[in-house]
Formats: sequence, structure tokens, C-alpha cells
Amino acid sequence: MNITQQQYEELQAFAETLDPDNPINLSNILTKEELAELHSADDLQKHSNLPLFLCKKIWKELENIRAGASTLNRNVAIMTKTTTKTTQTFEKIQFAFESANYTITKDMSEFVFGRKKDTNDGIGLPLKLVSGKHASIKWSQEVSSFVIKDEGSLNGTYIKSTQTILQSGILIELGNIIYKSDIDSVNKTVKLEVFARKLGDEERSKGLEISFNNRTSASIGNQSGNCEYKINDPGVSSKHVEITWTKSQEPMLKAYQGEYFWIRLSSQKKESKHIEIPVDLSSKDLEVRFCLLYTSPSPRDS
Repeated sequence: MNITQQQYEELQAFAETLDPDNPINLSNILTKEELAELHSADDLQKHSNLPLFLCKKIWKELENIRAGASTLNRNVAIMTKTTTKTTQTFEKIQFAFESANYTITKDMSEFVFGRKKDTNDGIGLPLKLVSGKHASIKWSQEVSSFVIKDEGSLNGTYIKSTQTILQSGILIELGNIIYKSDIDSVNKTVKLEVFARKLGDEERSKGLEISFNNRTSASIGNQSGNCEYKINDPGVSSKHVEITWTKSQEPMLKAYQGEYFWIRLSSQKKESKHIEIPVDLSSKDLEVRFCLLYTSPSPRDS
């Protein structure tokens, strides 16, 4: 049986979801080549000493992956697109998901996104990579806006964005890679370090370090003739984003017209300082993604 590296990594990601408290690390059990020599769930059980019921689930998923019907990939394709219909005081958020309508109001203590069933103040998302209590939206008196927060999920909450202030530790997804930002205000430098890659990425990009001592802005894309800093990533356009060093000594990341990036929210237990951000109701559309498959270093922030 022929198994590609990407198929092996997808199976590894699936195995980790079977027991959230004790994730199965498939690479510690058998190599891609050893897996290719097996013929059944029984063979897998003999080789791994895992319970047979888990081996049957893993083997079934391997068959799905080889047929191009990975369970996780189907789940990953699902996004929650939230179209806001608000008054000038932004009193509520209304959105539809899978033909059902939901409303988030200012007087709710919080609206929860998770794997559990729908409630009056939450929505159940039947996805393997979604945690029991994955993320929440609530009204914040402090910033006079709805804010969205990751609640310590294993696989992260992603907000589609076109503009944000960069701070050290913020996780930004550009194309096929999540970058962790490192800001040095004294030396006026921005580092974008590779934090995690999507499954199947060929490790083209190695990250960036940009100095703003002799410049106020820098463009980033995948064609050196169109931008000042090149990311060798087919998921990035020829001129994708620009970083501007503002007068307040804060670097601003902004997408060019028609482009976007994703901000990954992390819980307080994790590295990213971008714990809770205001919901930008002025954009009309809020897109939230609750899971995506990445290779190590894992975005699970161990």
C-alpha cells in the first residue's frame, strides 16, 4: 500500500483527536513505511498495542484519506460566515449557520461556539476538531464592542481580517503558514517566525525579519518584482500585505485590496497575546474558522 507523507500527516492529525486528554502520537508508534506494510486494523493493533476499537477508527480514516474523503478535511472546509445586521449602536449580531438563524445580543453573558448541542446562548458545531467550549462572543463595556475569544481550544479560533496592530506573540496565518510575530520597538524590527505549516506544505518559506530604521513600510508577497519582501508560498499573492511602522511606534499589518489574512486567537494558557479582540461590525461580514490541520510545530501550543 502506497501512503504519501501528506496522507500520513492527515492520519496523525486524526489520531490526535480520538483522545483529547491523551493524544495519540502516531509517529511515535510507527513510521509511514511501517504503516504501508500493514493490511488491516488487526495488524495495526498488533503493531501499536492500541485498543482495537481505536485501531479500527484509525484504519477507517486511513481508507477515507486514501479515497480523498478525509473526515477532518471535510470538517476543515466548514466555516461560519457571520453577516452582521446591526443598529448604529451595534446592539446585536445576527448570523445563519446550516440553515438555522442565531442572534447574539448585548445582554447575553456570552454566546458559546462548541461541540455540544445548540442552546439558547450557544451553537453546537459537529466537527471533530472543535472543542467542547471552543470560543465565545460577548459584549464588552470596556471597549464598547462585541469581543471574540478563544476558550482554550486545542485547535484554535481564526478570524478573517484585513488590518491589525502587530504585537509580540500574535499569530498570523498568511497562505499556508502561521507566523508568530516578534516586535522589537527599540530597534524597530518585525520578525515573522514560522510557527506551523498546513499539511502538505513543502517548507518553502523560512520566515522574515524586517527593519524599519530606514523605512516606514514594507510590502510582502510571493513575487520579488512586485513586493519588497518575498514569501515563497503559493497561498500568498504577488503583493499580499503591507507592514507600516506607525507614529505611535506600533507596526500595522494591512492587506492589499482584495486580499486578507487570518488572526489565530489563543487561550490565556498559550503563547499568543492576542487573547480577545473586538468584533469589527463595520465590515458587515465576520468569518470565523474553528479548525485547520497543521504540521509541527503544532498550533496546539503544547
